[in-house]
Amino acid sequence: MYYPHVINVPSLNLLPSDHESLEVELSINILKTMLNAPPFTPGQHIHLWRKAHWNYINRALFLFPWCILENLTVNEAIDLFTDVTHATCKDFVPQKKSRSSKYPPWFDAEARSVLKNKKLTWELWKQHPNAHTYSSFSQIRRYSKKLLSAKYQNYIDEVTSEICTNPKRF
Repeated sequence: MYYPHVINVPSLNLLPSDHESLEVELSINILKTMLNAPPFTPGQHIHLWRKAHWNYINRALFLFPWCILENLTVNEAIDLFTDVTHATCKDFVPQKKSRSSKYPPWFDAEARSVLKNKKLTWELWKQHPNAHTYSSFSQIRRYSKKLLSAKYQNYIDEVTSEICTNPKRF
């Protein structure tokens, strides 16, 4: 019987065995929409793999009695394997809930508060157009421009200084 994606490669036997090694090629079709999709959606739980407790994961998987897979069908064994690995990851890989922000990365609580205050004073000036409300709005607008400009410049400086020391951020 001929299987076009299974190639017998006897020369790659790395360990002494009476079995020949197999090389398996899998073709995976990825839809264009999947490639353009955002990496996560708001509200989704994201695994923080860099903070994972790898020693605990290795220990848990080492201690699991894998011999019980021998008595199962292939589908049952795959289901059990998947359940065990997911449970292990759930126990030892921290997660956070994703959220989307309508603000750029250099906006912090202070910047958002100033923008909110600027919007409120603008609405007040529009409802009551006089010199006092315009003066208040003008002062807050001037302050918000300076603050946001400074925060943006600090962000640019921080990013450019980290480009060599932390390239994974990009």
